[in-house]
Amino acid sequence: LVNGDFSNNLNGWIVHGDAPINVAVYGTERHAVVTGRTQGWNGVRQVVQGVEVNAEYDVRCRVSLSAESYVAVTVEGPAASFSDPASATLAANAWTTVSGQFRAGSA
Repeated sequence: LVNGDFSNNLNGWIVHGDAPINVAVYGTERHAVVTGRTQGWNGVRQVVQGVEVNAEYDVRCRVSLSAESYVAVTVEGPAASFSDPASATLAANAWTTVSGQFRAGSA
């Protein structure tokens, strides 16, 4: 990932939907903050370069939601379109790590 820790604000990240996104600092960590979501898929995304065919990848993110909700990390690409290798239903106002794995498909 480019700027996976948000140390350079939203550089490398793309707004997914029309919800406003900012970066906030909590303690020593920086986080993308999405407010005013009108759809569950609103958030941030990133195009990752250099993915190798048939290689296995780990995905992980820390998430906190203002209300209990389902969250998923979605992978799009050849043979992996809309795969959700990491997902969970999260409690409100609690930082949770969501993680999983996926294997990149062939082109």
